[in-house]
Amino acid sequence: MLTAPSKIFTGLMALAFLGAIGCSAGKDQPGSAVKDGPRDSARGSAEESAEQARLDREYEELVQGFDRKTGARTITVAEARKRLAAGEQILVLDIREPEENAVAALPGARLIPPAKVGEAPLDFPAGATLMTYCTAGYRSGLAAVELERRLQRPVYNLTGGLIAWFNAGGGGSRSTGPETERWRG
Repeated sequence: MLTAPSKIFTGLMALAFLGAIGCSAGKDQPGSAVKDGPRDSARGSAEESAEQARLDREYEELVQGFDRKTGARTITVAEARKRLAAGEQILVLDIREPEENAVAALPGARLIPPAKVGEAPLDFPAGATLMTYCTAGYRSGLAAVELERRLQRPVYNLTGGLIAWFNAGGGGSRSTGPETERWRG
């Protein structure tokens, strides 16, 4: 069984990824401190908590900026889970590259690479709620706006993307060839 990365690792990974694509939140991140031993464990724990709080704030600001920039309708992880638990038919659209999808994806998601959103077939069930996601919500927000324009119906973007889903304890899948292995975060 696979396990999801820890929240702090996921936050650092997200900031590194976002820095690599040119988002300011990922730049100039401090390296990790080396601890001297057991006497530093309390201080280290407090420092880790403070660092996690800083990363959480920075990530939340970044996500809010993405939501404002794209102008997409949004849905939170909590709301999406509530609707799924109630049995609502939600068609999940993964707006990432195939290489990203191969690493981790939400179960049952349909992959539409960002460059293909404008030409993707629009064969979505009429009664289904459409929800897009990507790594942190920017590409999927842009896609949600484009799909909503093309379909003339609401399309929701998962605010915070796959990172928010996993940080909230959501499960996913990882491609292992022709089959998919399910895992929980």
